[in-house]
Amino acid sequence: MSEPMADNNCHSVGECIRSSAFKEGTEPLLFPFLILEAKAEKSSNGFVDIQTQTMFPILALLKLQEDLQNKMIDTTENDPAPLVWFFANRGDSWRVYGCYVTDDEPSRYDIIQLWDGCILSNDGALQLLLIVDYIFDWARDIYRPSILRQLKSLVTGQAYDQVSLTNDSDVFSLGRNVLSWIQPPPSTIYRAESQAGCTQPPRTLDPSGKLKMPPPNTKLGTLRSASIVQSRVVGLYLDEESARSLMDLAATSNQKSNTSQSEARMLINFVTQWNELIVLTERGLARLEESWTGKHPAESKISALGQDATIYTMLEFASYMSLSWEIVREITYLAISKAAFDVLVEYAAYSKKHHGIRALSEIVRPCDDFVLDDAVTCLRSGTPSQILLAAVTCSSFALYSLPERQRPDYTPPTEDLGFGRVRHSRLRAVISRFPKTGELARPKKLRFPPDFSAEATQRLIKERDRAVKRCKDINFVRITEQRNDVSQEQPHEVSTCARCRRLSQSTGAATHIRDAHNSEFSANGMAIVESLDLKNSAHASHDVCLFAIDECKEIEDQSAIARTIEDLLKSGNLYHTIRHPIPIRLYEQGHTTRVLWSDTVWNLPLPLRPPTNEQRRDISNWISELWGVDLPVRKKPDELEYNWNNLQLSLHFLNKGSTWEIATQKINQFQLSARSQRQKYPGSPDKFGHRCSLYNQKENEERKLRKAAGKHDDDGWDMTCRAARFGIEDAGLRRYHGSKFQR
Repeated sequence: MSEPMADNNCHSVGECIRSSAFKEGTEPLLFPFLILEAKAEKSSNGFVDIQTQTMFPILALLKLQEDLQNKMIDTTENDPAPLVWFFANRGDSWRVYGCYVTDDEPSRYDIIQLWDGCILSNDGALQLLLIVDYIFDWARDIYRPSILRQLKSLVTGQAYDQVSLTNDSDVFSLGRNVLSWIQPPPSTIYRAESQAGCTQPPRTLDPSGKLKMPPPNTKLGTLRSASIVQSRVVGLYLDEESARSLMDLAATSNQKSNTSQSEARMLINFVTQWNELIVLTERGLARLEESWTGKHPAESKISALGQDATIYTMLEFASYMSLSWEIVREITYLAISKAAFDVLVEYAAYSKKHHGIRALSEIVRPCDDFVLDDAVTCLRSGTPSQILLAAVTCSSFALYSLPERQRPDYTPPTEDLGFGRVRHSRLRAVISRFPKTGELARPKKLRFPPDFSAEATQRLIKERDRAVKRCKDINFVRITEQRNDVSQEQPHEVSTCARCRRLSQSTGAATHIRDAHNSEFSANGMAIVESLDLKNSAHASHDVCLFAIDECKEIEDQSAIARTIEDLLKSGNLYHTIRHPIPIRLYEQGHTTRVLWSDTVWNLPLPLRPPTNEQRRDISNWISELWGVDLPVRKKPDELEYNWNNLQLSLHFLNKGSTWEIATQKINQFQLSARSQRQKYPGSPDKFGHRCSLYNQKENEERKLRKAAGKHDDDGWDMTCRAARFGIEDAGLRRYHGSKFQR
């Protein structure tokens, strides 16, 4: 208040305006905005007497704000109007009033009653608490900044709408979104990295974590800490604005005039074909992103839709090892608001009624925020050993509503979210079609046929540039990620997990996370994990990583790592995994080592099993490298195609319930049969017994079983067999009835 004035005879703001209605003290109450008057229940004074008694103090507080506003120059009708809150209570009866100044000539000072209730009832007490909380938020984020801007306008002589304020360092919430005020339940699993508005720089976690030594500089293996986890959220979010922008961008992506129509139909067909579509709110979606990674997503668009807007959402969870041996826990979602879905229907321009659009109300299942919170907490929890095991098995789930719908004419409320294992992610392929942050700044070159006219070419290029300019600030694909430190102090247990406890009592369903036994790790808490190196397409080799569950103070040099690996190798078992993402080239038609749709790349069975001869050889070579011994040169490197085929054969038989010994016997029998077949037909391209024949045999068996049961692919709601063909293993995840779409 001692700031000098710009164009005024006053030396300071305090001399020109009055800032307090009370006597000055060491800590004066500046521009107060709330009055509370209380009377005893036995008092003879009623609420009319309370209003009369408080009338002049309310007038004094309104005058403080009105006088400050009158001192400003270039006032407009959008400038903040004086407002005072008045609380009155007589015993347990409470009333809330709003006090303001009218625009009449002369001005009037009105008081209106906004709420009344009794705090002896639960509803009344909760309503009053929410009102107080709302007034607190308003005072902190609206009233206080507006008073400061008015004071600054008075000092600088600038108009109110030309004055700006930087965030106060002592007001934590001004630099953050309102949804992040409510933090997730206290947990020792994740420690908050850094909050917006804090002066300290964010803390960076190294993948080696708390280990006493850095990872060894070796070629054949590395060292990692299982307590450091990369938490990631990848989502495609479309509201009405971004949906229109996306369709405009698609319309100018090439010379085809119906590209936006094709994209709209693709999204509609995809969304309406799955039965696990749930309805979330903006608030729930934002809390999902923040609670999963432990930080507020900077690019989050809690937009003008409102926090309670309807959003059609599909969710998937995956835990896996990255190519650099980081443990990754990832949530993938596709979220389309109801308004955006209407935009897609508009651009799709179906000539006939679309069955999926008409049945959308029967497909979607509303999901309350607390149900989603319980599911996220369940997936987030776990000790380093539990999380390591989930990543080794390449866990992949789709989230769907429970209890399951039994008939199409009744939709029960969502009590919990189930976790259905999926063979392949359906969302990643869809999300990868859309631009990520910064990609619109580098638009791809347009290709035109030779007979395309120059005028049409220039017109399309201009339309594309205009569409890119409109969309450059829109992030269709939102990615939030952060490394988090996992603690041993909060394991995932059915007794402490609210979701798993409810499901175990109602359905007897087992928990989604496997227990990690002490026998699976070394005495100093270490585990060895191997994976076939798919980056080198010419030769096959196995990459190895030694994971430390705790700090492992005994590991001080490379010789200690070598001794630990030798001890683990003597136990006869080690962990096997497949690292992700798998190179795209391996999915291409014609590649020698091709990843087939029926291959097992997620939810791997029996991850702890004996090593093969090739795996034992590569691990022994890493031990030699750690000891400083020169590695032997292999005369004939292994073929990647041979190793990948044998790995998938093993996983195929293990998935069918075979033990490791029986699976090995079946593989040998299958390859002997293939060898004899090759001798009988020398021109056969099958060199070592390819798994395709097994996959075809399995599909034929399933087809016979369906035929014997009298079921077909379009038999209403019982779509389990079709779901399995589309990579869905749990019966809860089914395609919706009638998935033939109009084109």
